Amino acid sequence: MRLNQAAYLAAAGALCMVGLHLLSFELSPEVQQDLDTQELRARINSVRAQADETRLLIAAAKHKQTIMVATPAPAQLRRPATRRVHADTAQLSTVVLAVMAHDREASLRDCLRAALTIKGAKQLLAVGVSMDAPYAYPKLRAEAQRAAQAYDMRIDCWEHAYVARPKTPPIFAGSPESKISEHVYRALMEAFEVTGATHVILLEDDLRVAADFLHVFAAGVALLERDAGLWCVSSWNDNAGVAGRHGWRLDALRRTAYFPGLGWMTAKRTWDALRARWPAAPTTGWDHWLRAQDVLRDLECVFPEVPRVKHVATGGSTNVRGGEAAAFERRAFAGSVVVDAFALAGFDAEELEKDVRRAKRVSVKAAVRTTEDVSVVVRFVEDHQKLAKLFDLWHTELRGANRFGVLALKTKGGHTIYLVDERRCPWLAERLANAGVILKASQPGVACAHVCRAAGRACDPRLLVFADRCELLREHFPCPGGCGHQLGPELPAFVAKPGRDTSGQCLVSNGGFTPTCDAKHPATQRLCVCV
Repeated sequence: MRLNQAAYLAAAGALCMVGLHLLSFELSPEVQQDLDTQELRARINSVRAQADETRLLIAAAKHKQTIMVATPAPAQLRRPATRRVHADTAQLSTVVLAVMAHDREASLRDCLRAALTIKGAKQLLAVGVSMDAPYAYPKLRAEAQRAAQAYDMRIDCWEHAYVARPKTPPIFAGSPESKISEHVYRALMEAFEVTGATHVILLEDDLRVAADFLHVFAAGVALLERDAGLWCVSSWNDNAGVAGRHGWRLDALRRTAYFPGLGWMTAKRTWDALRARWPAAPTTGWDHWLRAQDVLRDLECVFPEVPRVKHVATGGSTNVRGGEAAAFERRAFAGSVVVDAFALAGFDAEELEKDVRRAKRVSVKAAVRTTEDVSVVVRFVEDHQKLAKLFDLWHTELRGANRFGVLALKTKGGHTIYLVDERRCPWLAERLANAGVILKASQPGVACAHVCRAAGRACDPRLLVFADRCELLREHFPCPGGCGHQLGPELPAFVAKPGRDTSGQCLVSNGGFTPTCDAKHPATQRLCVCV
């Protein structure tokens, strides 16, 4: 208790100092005369951001004096012994559901109705509606209050008006990606640090949930706690495809090294690892930034074979539109089916390896109409567009594979197609290896073909993907802006030129683009693989 009081007093003192600092900005005649200068506005916003975060820390310290929720230490890295996991909704008692809302009260109303009328909702530690548009606060708060009365539940409203981070480049500040990233950060901080959750579910208000949506997370809490190789649980399957076209099972969970997002949960231990790293300029979105982080490398997420969320909105800052919206409408969705126990598919690494080795090796063309379990050796980066068309997969990059480079698909006949990456899968005798290569950093605007020739070596385009890792970039460049995500044939690279939204960042493409030896960009320095 003394420690909590001391922390509270320290935080309160810090807030007082910040408040005095703000007053000195806002009340002095000198400031009033020069209030329109960009530099001063940036300083004021920075101090306000510090004040907001200090208030949250004070609230957290006060909360912990009355409610102490233990955050379990990560378990030793091991696979669960069981092949099924029960969805015990009692596991939700330390879980907060955070609903992300901007300015669509009707969408929030429908989202809350779907999420709060299903089994498990009453067991949640808390429900919060996180709002980031001040002009919409009154109507969103009214919807939350009506839902609280209708469903006999307490719903907290969190006001998180956008303030750019101190290190956010002016060219990026105020962009949709910046605003959404800050909203996600504030919601996670509120739920973990103030409300005291051990786990937090983030749900966008343009998603509609299935009847057993919370069952996935109840099972997920148990899996996260006993398997330190997992960091998140998602209700979405990127490769679920058109409803009825595949053999996905309603009662099966899988694991993937690619963060699915779209109705997802993580634990306090993961938040503790990410909080101080949160980006100032996630130019392709906070979700792609997460996928690029080396702190999450070799960790995986759990997801259901059949999605437990359905995307409904076609407007907003980064929402799908047109043909892509229609594609979402056709995707598989669990709907009203309720599953109480889930099979763990592909969780046992030794068993999975045996299954992949036993499966008949065939060509891509033969796999399309297979009537037995088969495996196909492919290159995820180069082949993903062809594979997406043939197998009804996500179109932008190959998603859903586990950390061994294996993507399992289910046919309508109940058979499994294993797409096996030639680079990543350790079980392949013909694995494309990078033994004997050296990594060389280029100068700005210089292609890898030139860099390797100058070193008396050659550039092999098949091997460039091996350098697409944040930790390797940090060994060759300073990366003061952290590690980020972009697309382009010259990646991975360091953005050396100032004045850009990605300046100072080390960039990876996460398999979304095929790098070439001749690509170059005047603003970047490439990381080259030379043989």
